[in-house]
Amino acid sequence: MSKDIKTGAASIKSCALRLLSYRARSETELVNRLCLKGFDKEEAQKTVEYLKEIGLINDRELAGSILRYCTESRIMGSASTRAYMRKRGVPEELIREIKFNDEDELQKGRKLLQAKQRYLKDYDSNKLYRFLQRRGFSSDVIKKLITDDK
Repeated sequence: MSKDIKTGAASIKSCALRLLSYRARSETELVNRLCLKGFDKEEAQKTVEYLKEIGLINDRELAGSILRYCTESRIMGSASTRAYMRKRGVPEELIREIKFNDEDELQKGRKLLQAKQRYLKDYDSNKLYRFLQRRGFSSDVIKKLITDDK
């Protein structure tokens, strides 16, 4: 199956709108998805710029939404949250603007440990350390959590 480059402003806009109807996307993510669908990259960028102008794409709002999702629903640390934002195509400047403090990280870590307490009760401190590290918590925060837990 060959990938012919699709054309047509109406076609690319309807495809972009359909993609946005599923979930919010960053500019980069939407351009990449449109290119995967077979549209010309230049046309995809023009379409994304148009959608940005009319307010259907806003990377700053997306970053805030992802931050809430990662901190409240997934209970992820700062490193994992930043990595998830990069994966979703949030610009690096916006990611750098987000400030995480250790006190919030400690509260999230405690919340996570309480939620997983039943599964983690037999874990030694090394396993807890690795578990929290995979969730994106910094080593300083993990050490505080483990020493507080004892």
